[in-house]
Amino acid sequence: MIYTAQHPELEVLAAFAEGSLSNKEQLEVMAHIASCEHCMELYAETSRFLAETETAQTKASRLAQSAEAPPSAPQVVRPWTHRVSWRAATLIAAGLLVGIGTALFLPRTSPVGTEALVASLASGRDLSKELPRGWEQQSWTATRGEAAPLAAEPAAAFKLGVHNVGLAAAIRSEDLRAAEAIAQSVDTILLGIEAGEAPTAILWVHQVRQALNSGDLASARVAAREVDHQFRQHLESRYFALGLWAGASRLAALLDDHAYFHSSRWHNGIVLLKDNSTQSLSSVERGLTEASTSKERMAALNWLIELVGNGEAHLTTD
Repeated sequence: MIYTAQHPELEVLAAFAEGSLSNKEQLEVMAHIASCEHCMELYAETSRFLAETETAQTKASRLAQSAEAPPSAPQVVRPWTHRVSWRAATLIAAGLLVGIGTALFLPRTSPVGTEALVASLASGRDLSKELPRGWEQQSWTATRGEAAPLAAEPAAAFKLGVHNVGLAAAIRSEDLRAAEAIAQSVDTILLGIEAGEAPTAILWVHQVRQALNSGDLASARVAAREVDHQFRQHLESRYFALGLWAGASRLAALLDDHAYFHSSRWHNGIVLLKDNSTQSLSSVERGLTEASTSKERMAALNWLIELVGNGEAHLTTD
């Protein structure tokens, strides 16, 4: 590994962002970035550039394909060329990261948190057949913060809550296209947040995308559990909680799960919204309270997700 003044070279950080390092090098850089705010910021800038380049190239490719070939099922965008074995990487990391004095990354091996919530909603259902195509898409403006703290970006915390549920649902339904789209959106949101706030979450999202790139859903599921864990540690806010609830409720409406809308989980979210609604959200809160069908609830939930996610509506201040 090439280091300059105890930091990786810029070329090494770029290779890490692309996933083209060896397993050992990937883990060394991951460990260093997790404890170095300077390199985390450089990594964030590099990832922004790669994401923007990827978006431009993807649009150009799609335009060319649509002009030359008949329509076909969209493929997952795969910007990484090096495929890392997640199981091997996890075993190496357990010894490597302790040795250099950084936080130990211990993968969670059973469903907890958001994954368990999605599992309860999907019990006895085949999500791959019941979720409509494009279900993961949100009506949010394509903007990114300027390395602001999460406290100053409530819309970002809300969107991460919604996406957290979506990512778990996409992985459970084995929908690589939707999972990659959600993970990429999460990556973009996190890159607009101050590097020191959730550095490990950014790295785990990176691992989710690498696993999806290689079609390894088992590894993506393990990494997504860590993303969920990091979010719950760093995003203890009403906005993140509201995002989780809105994402879960939208999933229940998509599945036409009548039992959910008579559960304490649904009513607790309504109470959270009612107790913290400003004038800009009062109409949404009434719409959700009065809705009696999945279609009506879906419309009201989409309205809520759009308003709060775009920063057009806020909760009351503490």
